[in-house]
Amino acid sequence: MSLALRHLGSLVAAFRRARSLSQVELAQAIRPPTNRSLIAHLEQGLRLPPSAVLSQLCTYLDLPPEVWQRFLAPGVQRVLTSPMSTNRRLRRFSVIAVGGPSGSGKTTLARSLARAWNLPCIPVREDAKRYLLDLAANPTRWAFETQLAFMVNKALELLECQERGQPTILDRSLAEDIFIYARYFETHGSFDLRSSSTFERLASYFLERLSSPDLFIYCDVSQAGALERISARGRGDKGHHTEAFLEDLYSRYASWITSYTDSPAVIVNSETSDWRNPLVLEEICAELEFLLQAAY
Repeated sequence: MSLALRHLGSLVAAFRRARSLSQVELAQAIRPPTNRSLIAHLEQGLRLPPSAVLSQLCTYLDLPPEVWQRFLAPGVQRVLTSPMSTNRRLRRFSVIAVGGPSGSGKTTLARSLARAWNLPCIPVREDAKRYLLDLAANPTRWAFETQLAFMVNKALELLECQERGQPTILDRSLAEDIFIYARYFETHGSFDLRSSSTFERLASYFLERLSSPDLFIYCDVSQAGALERISARGRGDKGHHTEAFLEDLYSRYASWITSYTDSPAVIVNSETSDWRNPLVLEEICAELEFLLQAAY
């Protein structure tokens, strides 16, 4: 059940009772009159009425527009006007990858989608994150081990999910670890020739055995916005994410995403769409479900 829809339903019920109206009386009060069951389903958080009915109900009850107008969005309507269940019914897929530069909101979106669809999320493992402080202090010494830890741990978890047939949400695609971050360290001399050769052979091994994502979601953000977020979160990668590094990274991402052909892809912007908002997340989920159906 959608928490956002349940919250809206409780507000409708509270405003209706404040006016001493029954569901039948409210259904007959709007123009044109509607069915009482639509109001009952809304108040229980089971189903959203059509946009015209919702607008009439909320206007009649004097609900603040900011509470209900976001529910008129087409993506939200497409999902919530159908009967809700505990788990969404999705077209079967193997992997949805959520990627983008550091600070783009990709981890937040990946975890939110996993919760919304009741699926596991493969995040960056803590044993890989522990390399970040060393990497910031001495990239030449630690870049190879850091990238190896990020790639290998992720690839092994993906292989396990693939063998079990478990649909998965992936926080940053394997391709980004290989073609963005590893190439950065190669270009800047943090990988020597032996390290590059070893990494490329291992990367090829995993890419041959892992299926491409069914859908790739690219989280876009401005470089200034990403730098502000990275500075605010105070994690071990702050020292590594300098302005020069982000400028290089963004250039690589811009080139890579424009030529990305491994799977259907969609771009979302975390500065214009705050997916921490349940209503925004509902709309994103609806659009992604539609894309999955359309793509296959």
